Amino acid sequence: MFQRLKKFKDNNEHCQVPNRYKEDPSLGCWVSTQRRLFKKAQKAMGDGLHPERTSRLEAIGFCKFPSLNECSRNRESLASSEKT
Repeated sequence: MFQRLKKFKDNNEHCQVPNRYKEDPSLGCWVSTQRRLFKKAQKAMGDGLHPERTSRLEAIGFCKFPSLNECSRNRESLASSEKT
């Protein structure tokens, strides 16, 4: 599923897959689940995501909490790191 998210990002320049993504409904569901797991981990309500998965998602600019500010910062940070 991670590879499908990377392909989505390559095509759309972001990782904000809609929950009800018509082209790949399971990808939208998976992304929604990742965000829910991030929130659980942040609130210490369960295991959340494995640190390795968290790192992989963050490395491609995945927005854990898709507010405009966080997503913008992630894209800018990713763009800077790709230039170096």
